[in-house]
Amino acid sequence: MNKSDSDAIGHLLTDNLLHYRSDLAIRPEDDADIAAHRARAGIEGVRHHAAFGWDAAQCEALAAGQWQAQRHHYRALGGRHWTIDAADRACVGHLCLATADAVWRVIDIGIDADRRGRGIGSAMMRALRDVAVERGAMAIALSVAMDNSRAAALYRRCGYVEVPGDDPVAPYRAMRLSLA
Repeated sequence: MNKSDSDAIGHLLTDNLLHYRSDLAIRPEDDADIAAHRARAGIEGVRHHAAFGWDAAQCEALAAGQWQAQRHHYRALGGRHWTIDAADRACVGHLCLATADAVWRVIDIGIDADRRGRGIGSAMMRALRDVAVERGAMAIALSVAMDNSRAAALYRRCGYVEVPGDDPVAPYRAMRLSLA
């Protein structure tokens, strides 16, 4: 995706998001956002790894390494990073989206734990659907962790269905929203 396409998609996402939530905006990620996104990922990573009985330092070290590897991988997939802001410009979430193909891919999306259950994810997914339709995408694909039933339920409410994944033993379920 070139910069002008990315900028156009960002503007469309913001405009469409306002239809669902007037208190939210989406904008390209900047350097100041990275710390907030890293903290969000670290909290989730530490929580996940603590289940294995690791101490906090081990969990944080592994989560930090995984975050760096994910960022590199997301860039390799053509992902563009956006920040989801509340009305006061407080960063409440992030979105990494690849739009170069007819099937757009939500590479990563995260909403702060204390903001979940307030409709932010629903509004974001609906705005994304609207923009994808407007831009001629055939579908939107994503993967959700098998143990993240809350997110999977959100995606189902937004029209996504489970589809066979590439790796039958992966800890993720593949989901897709057909737009055609």
